[in-house]
Amino acid sequence: MKKLIFTLLIVVFGIGCTIHKQHLNKSNFQASIAGTYRFVKDSTPNPNINFFEEIQIRTDGNFTYKYSIGSFIKNEIDGTWKLNGSRLNLNSTFDFSDQVKLVPCQSHANSNLEKGYCFEVTNQKDQKINYILIVNDDDSKMLHEQFDKTCINNIPEIEKIQIITTSGMYSKVLYLPISTDKIKCFHVKINDIRSFDNEEWEFIDLNKIRPNAFNKKPSNYFLYKID
Repeated sequence: MKKLIFTLLIVVFGIGCTIHKQHLNKSNFQASIAGTYRFVKDSTPNPNINFFEEIQIRTDGNFTYKYSIGSFIKNEIDGTWKLNGSRLNLNSTFDFSDQVKLVPCQSHANSNLEKGYCFEVTNQKDQKINYILIVNDDDSKMLHEQFDKTCINNIPEIEKIQIITTSGMYSKVLYLPISTDKIKCFHVKINDIRSFDNEEWEFIDLNKIRPNAFNKKPSNYFLYKID
């Protein structure tokens, strides 16, 4: 009986040490990743010399993300982060989300339109913007140089759309609310600056991270730890 109790104590002690070690490893990793990661132009062939991207990861669970394209597009976003395995989960402090709502057609529809879809696109401040409209995740159905309202009558069924701003920012893929109207009208409101909503970036090692590009897919470049 004593031998059994002794064996059980050893097992419990071993499990406790393993859990403690895993906790220490995670804590050490969290502490080690704190720092500033930046796009290094000579790390990739044919870089855009006007592009700048950086994320500052702090030990208190907050981050500051900065990017610029030339002298006209510059943004700084604050948020919170947490680890999900080897992935960095990012959320902006502001909670604006891309959205599409069904609206009455009186002020949206083209007077010559008998059936189809109409989209009015604005930013979060309800300001009209220039944009590209992608229909049903099909790049062959990409409508360029759109502004304010877009009406479509040559696509029988539209289930989802995506907006690309002139700065190259992609919205989420937005599924349309169901409507039985012959003319279906929607107000689409998107972020025209970078935002994070449970977005995950992959750590390659403690000194290198693969961000998501503006299209919300893993990029073909890395951010390198500089301090």
